[in-house]
Amino acid sequence: MFSEKQIIERSILTPNEGVRRSIINGVIFTLIVGLIFGLFIGWFDVNGPLDGLISGSLFGIGGGLIAGLQAAIQHYTLRFWLSQTHLLPWKTVPFLNDATTRILLRRIGSGYSFTHRLLLEHLADRQASSI
Repeated sequence: MFSEKQIIERSILTPNEGVRRSIINGVIFTLIVGLIFGLFIGWFDVNGPLDGLISGSLFGIGGGLIAGLQAAIQHYTLRFWLSQTHLLPWKTVPFLNDATTRILLRRIGSGYSFTHRLLLEHLADRQASSI
């Protein structure tokens, strides 16, 4: 169920599906690891259920971050800052689809590519000169 492999382009059906999969994997892993560690420590610890609950939560959250929640947090943090600085809209998919209908971009699988190389170079030069 959990894999370190990158998702193949053909298996991504909708935008942000990879991030959604990371969230689901992270939450499932958090619950499983938290339950196992919580029960184990709660069963064998002198203080019992309270220590099991606390340690199970900590181990679960740590495992969930490793299993995919960290990628989702980074993704949404980046999207938030890009939208706050007005570099990219929060809802990026309608923006990209609009650019596709105006023939500025073309859709390739689940990604987008510039239709014209000159447009890409112009926008890159414009960004570089403003820095």
